[in-house]
Amino acid sequence: MRAKQTFVTLLLLACVPYFAANARTGHQKQARPNLSGTWTMEQSKTKESILNPSELTLIIAHQEPEIRIKRRFTLGGRQQEQGLIYYTDRRGESNVTLGGGKNKSDSRTKWEGDRLVIRYPPYSAQIARQSVTAQLEVEWQIQGGGGVLVEKLTTTYRGDNTSVDSSISASDRGASPMIPPTLVVKRVYKKEP
Repeated sequence: MRAKQTFVTLLLLACVPYFAANARTGHQKQARPNLSGTWTMEQSKTKESILNPSELTLIIAHQEPEIRIKRRFTLGGRQQEQGLIYYTDRRGESNVTLGGGKNKSDSRTKWEGDRLVIRYPPYSAQIARQSVTAQLEVEWQIQGGGGVLVEKLTTTYRGDNTSVDSSISASDRGASPMIPPTLVVKRVYKKEP
């Protein structure tokens, strides 16, 4: 009986370093970045797109699972301000669209590692006189030691004519222009002191 107790004790002592090492090496839940602060879009580092406003500032108050944003921007020469709220626990939210006036869009938000991902449900659109189904995903990630916020908006299109063949032009085929399968817009923000 004593030999059995000694064996169990030695086995437990042998496991302690293993569990301690796993705790130190990150087998715990990864810490999430805090997005709080005032972030100003840097035009020189932002991929140009007609979807980008000429000026854009995000004032973010982040307290898990809630992220409140005041979005100030200039679009078409007109200054606007919008209030947004996201919940990282995937409960879902409904926010106004950029430049969309009172138009709202539903989304679900969650963390994927150190990236915040906002997914919108598919919607129907007309592009180049073609009906397509589009889906938007927005990804935010803190970079540069916490002083840079990168926002990547990826819109994926599905329809009858979404593949691209650059060897044959639409006019040569006698068809309407093809829709690219994906549109990516990247915005880079600098954190204000």
